[in-house]
Amino acid sequence: MAYWWLPLAAIPKTLSESQQLIRNCIFSLKNLFFHKIPTLSKINTIINSTIVLSFQMLRKIVGLLGLAIPVILFTGSVVVGNCHEIQGSISGYYHTVMRDVFVGTLCIVGFFLFAYNGYRKEDKIAGELACLFALGVAFFPTSIDLPRTCCVIGTASDNPLISKVHYISAALLFLDFTYFSLFLFTRSNGQETKEKKSRNKVYVFCGITMLLCIILLGVYFAFFQDCTWLSDYKPVFYLESIALWAFGISWLTKGELVLSDKPHLSHGNSNPIIVTGPTQSLKEQPDQDDIQQQHE
Repeated sequence: MAYWWLPLAAIPKTLSESQQLIRNCIFSLKNLFFHKIPTLSKINTIINSTIVLSFQMLRKIVGLLGLAIPVILFTGSVVVGNCHEIQGSISGYYHTVMRDVFVGTLCIVGFFLFAYNGYRKEDKIAGELACLFALGVAFFPTSIDLPRTCCVIGTASDNPLISKVHYISAALLFLDFTYFSLFLFTRSNGQETKEKKSRNKVYVFCGITMLLCIILLGVYFAFFQDCTWLSDYKPVFYLESIALWAFGISWLTKGELVLSDKPHLSHGNSNPIIVTGPTQSLKEQPDQDDIQQQHE
């Protein structure tokens, strides 16, 4: 049955302004060309698909940036700055020719995470905190490693508070990333699909990897920072790189670049999925956790 007679005032007011705009546009275009108005269930499917596509793309972008940061900084330093020496940490590239790339990438990741609302309040809070910590890492630079190398340009501030803010922000940022992987991405309220179980294993592995890197970094700074023989191997850079790669893999998996859900008519009796065409897959729908969280 078509809903051409349904006034717009009767539409539920629980949608955001962007969703309401999409719905109103559909009604207006159909009325303009005198076509049948789609049912409300079909309209909801279109709106949800648009929102989920943006969520999935956002997750993939964040994941790709996490994977790319260490590679881009080192490669750019070699190509642009003719510096073939690995810096003592990822943050050490702030004091090289890659400063703008380092700060800019962190700002992009931070603002993407700020825009990531998810389907629960916890997702929004964790994303906003991650943005705050990322900006802290970007705008409160670390101290220059000694001895100073030819790769370093400019001078650093003598204020020790700046570097302390940097270290605290970096630690909290990695802890926030770990929280996403271990507690938010693995959440499920119903029967899990085979793909969801596989993704959970990836999330747990990435979360544990990041947590181990944080612990090892803490041990290094507490007991081995003054050991020249160890610092020559750049342990901070490699541990931070591993943690960032784990972060990137976790977010790419959440974006279903890999292990994506296969088409199903439903994920259980209480949360059916509407399949509107023979070629539509669950890549255009929320993953299992997202669907369940929308119904809470």
